Amino acid sequence: MKEAILKVSVNSEDIKGHFQEFGLKRAVALLNEINELDPSVLPALIKHRVTCNTKLAEHPTVQVGIKDDEDGVFEVGLLGILNGIFGVKSDDWGYIEAHFDNEQKGIIRFVANMNTRQSHAESLE
Repeated sequence: MKEAILKVSVNSEDIKGHFQEFGLKRAVALLNEINELDPSVLPALIKHRVTCNTKLAEHPTVQVGIKDDEDGVFEVGLLGILNGIFGVKSDDWGYIEAHFDNEQKGIIRFVANMNTRQSHAESLE
């Protein structure tokens, strides 16, 4: 029996984007499920920061901040690492957002934000 081979030309960027969005939505759904099961866990993990080196701070997708009280000292948290896994948008912000309830100091929900943020100047127009 001869095998028939069918070759299909597909844009790999479209497939990559589809699977990235699918994985992102699954990750956000799991984060929301964890948050519903125990609302104290994820806020504590997300607020926790660990000092990191310059090499990690210069990573193209991991979200790293500068420690408030120490010049030139970098720190990273869980949300920065999660966003590093899924990459960044053209505005250099990650796709996963945590929406906080400031009064109760908890997380309301996680969302997958596929939109870029407007610059401050654009938002004033």
